[in-house]
Amino acid sequence: MRAHLLFVAVLLAACGQPASTTSTATAPDMTATASTASAGDPMTTGLMGGMSTTAAGEVAALTVAADALAFSDADGEETFSAPTTYLSVADASSQIAAGGDTFAGAAASSTPDVRVELRRLTAPVNPRFCGEGIAATHVALVHAEPMTALTLVVFSGADAPGPSARDSAVCATYLYGVD
Repeated sequence: MRAHLLFVAVLLAACGQPASTTSTATAPDMTATASTASAGDPMTTGLMGGMSTTAAGEVAALTVAADALAFSDADGEETFSAPTTYLSVADASSQIAAGGDTFAGAAASSTPDVRVELRRLTAPVNPRFCGEGIAATHVALVHAEPMTALTLVVFSGADAPGPSARDSAVCATYLYGVD
């Protein structure tokens, strides 16, 4: 229920409409479980619930650690972990590949001031994470401050996402809200 209220509050804020009193009153409690890092450090979060149709099943919930992403199903049982290495923080207006979309565009973010943290996946992960038969290689964690929601953009290809990448493509996106 809190995830639905949060989603409505985020949508209303994006449209420039005031959020309802109920949504505003619960927002501080929901953001208290998230801890974002400075631009040079990897972020960590508490448990975040899926807010998009893609964030269901084995990826219905996410916990971000400094060196991994842990996924759980809707029952709270861990389904898989994706070990990561922190690469950098990118500008949201940077292209994700040469001649391609921007990080903000890939995350469908209407907020220009977002943090984009890039990570390399350091071990093979669940083959359905990026699409059957497509190997996930990198992720971008995209969120505004204060963090109430996070978009996880998953990439395939040998190159790290960025303006000079030639072999990098978005293969999946997931939206999570702070529980």
